[in-house]
Amino acid sequence: MKIQTLFIWVTRLWLFLLPLQTHYVLQSETLEAHLWPFGEISLYLLDILLVVVIFVALLARKSWRAVPLSSIVGFVIFVALLAVSVFVNHDAKNTWVLFLRFLEGFFLLAILAVIPDKTRFLGIFFIAGIFGASFFGVWQFIAQYVPGSSYVGVAEQIPSVAGVSVLLSSIGRYMRAYGTFSHPNIFGGYLASASLFLFALVLRRKENFITHGHNIKAFVRQHGWVVASVILFAALAFSFSRSAWLGLACGLVVLAAVTIQRNYRHELRLWVFAALIPIIFLTTNVSVFSPLITERVLVRESVEQVSLQDRHRSIVDGVDIIKSHWAEGIGLGRSTYYIQAQGEGKLYWWEIQPPHNIFLLLAGEASIFTAIAFLWVLLFLSRDAYIAIKSQRRSRFPLSALGLSFVVLIVVIGLFDHYLVTLPAGIFLLFTLLGFSVRTSIEENT
Repeated sequence: MKIQTLFIWVTRLWLFLLPLQTHYVLQSETLEAHLWPFGEISLYLLDILLVVVIFVALLARKSWRAVPLSSIVGFVIFVALLAVSVFVNHDAKNTWVLFLRFLEGFFLLAILAVIPDKTRFLGIFFIAGIFGASFFGVWQFIAQYVPGSSYVGVAEQIPSVAGVSVLLSSIGRYMRAYGTFSHPNIFGGYLASASLFLFALVLRRKENFITHGHNIKAFVRQHGWVVASVILFAALAFSFSRSAWLGLACGLVVLAAVTIQRNYRHELRLWVFAALIPIIFLTTNVSVFSPLITERVLVRESVEQVSLQDRHRSIVDGVDIIKSHWAEGIGLGRSTYYIQAQGEGKLYWWEIQPPHNIFLLLAGEASIFTAIAFLWVLLFLSRDAYIAIKSQRRSRFPLSALGLSFVVLIVVIGLFDHYLVTLPAGIFLLFTLLGFSVRTSIEENT
């Protein structure tokens, strides 16, 4: 086997296994006698596999795609500023561990940018892995039970237990779908990402989706995406993640807006046809679970009101941290400990959360300069994606527009959640999306 082929397949395998959260806990952390994930130090199966991918990538460096230095210089500055923050706050062990996660993410981004593979094939493996997790999520919501498994890396969840993410409505108490993740919002972020990628691949197809050949293979090739989209959207609906819903909606609007602006009529017809699937499903879902969705959107039940109060409190805490430590930050992963110390024992353990905004969180933990560098990265990625959309061939259109959609998804989720920069699953997702965004903005036959 050629080293280039091995490089391609181990990277595809990593993307396929991305939803798998198998890990070994090296050091657990407790907060008021409860296990605290933000202080946990673990070795993930994905960590080991990523080291293998990096090693193989170095051996196959002669086959790397050319990447302009301007495409990654912003990321280098961002990681460098993170390193400065770590050295300033060097006494905290979990700060070093979280920085290593970001460093892993940077290598992942670079690999996705240079790997000599078709972007659509990488996307198919990315979608396939999340598709498997979506089946698990749909079953969880139907069964109202999450079985614990050390092999998958998921803890047991029961609706009646305090701390489990549930919805209350006139039809009862329902647990949200977790998939293979520690929280439904993380699951929702992965599902929204896979759904956007699937949508772009659908727009890229030139065949007539209404007809198909006379064999099963032809049918699957042309209509397998229908089954995939239904399962993905079902799991996304059952995650009840508002940030993921909004992020996906904004990402799809970007794809539609670019299609209309470029006057791609064939792709626009495909967009409308493909959109009918989630619209029909969501309409059905709303009719069946309307009390749950209504409470989630209108925030009338006490559970939802408490959730919003916790989010608001975390934002206020984030602003307070920035006011006191804007120049040097308090250290990556240290916000919950800072909030606990400032609370002086007045807060319950479940009320102590990182600020639910990654921009405030980065500014408070790693300095305002690091947050500005991250914003700069997103702005330049958006600019590069726009240039790619304007200049690249029509055959590349959906994937070049996908990069801009991913940036929008990151911004929307980042405005309302923290997991993209606080938890391993979120950091891996963040840099996977950033890597695809860099990749799709480069002129290549993908």
